[in-house]
Amino acid sequence: MSDLYAAEMSWMDEIDPSNQDEFLVAVGKRDTETFNGKLGIRFTEQTADRTVAEIDVTPDLYQPFGFLHGGVTLALIEAAGSRAVELRADFSKERVFGVHMEIDHKKPGKFGAIRAIATFDHQEKNKQFWKIEVRDDEGDIVSEGTFVTKIVSLERLAQKEAERAQK
Repeated sequence: MSDLYAAEMSWMDEIDPSNQDEFLVAVGKRDTETFNGKLGIRFTEQTADRTVAEIDVTPDLYQPFGFLHGGVTLALIEAAGSRAVELRADFSKERVFGVHMEIDHKKPGKFGAIRAIATFDHQEKNKQFWKIEVRDDEGDIVSEGTFVTKIVSLERLAQKEAERAQK
């Protein structure tokens, strides 16, 4: 398989991925060098059924009218849901992808922090459905909705890549 789906996994070289504590330390280190870390996303709870991610609301993250940009909220939601599904995956055999998000924004963010709470809802074949709530420091819902993830075998990814190469 080419590098298209064989994402850089060196962050896992020295760990036992079945050891959740080691895995969480490794992904924490990985996060500092990727989008989650650059945005300032932190994880305060991480299990295969519920993951909580948070971010501080600062003027750097505002849209032009002085409120938290909705894209930041969406990134936080995807970070929480993706981390939870990572805890359900076997990276030696599969990769995970976010494939659909349906979110309603209820309240603008302006100050403090917001937290995305991703809770496992159900699974249909290789798709997992996550309920997401984003809450502010007062406990009010800022955004809520559904995030859908897909777990795909490396074998299937290689097969799809070979099909594309033949076109």
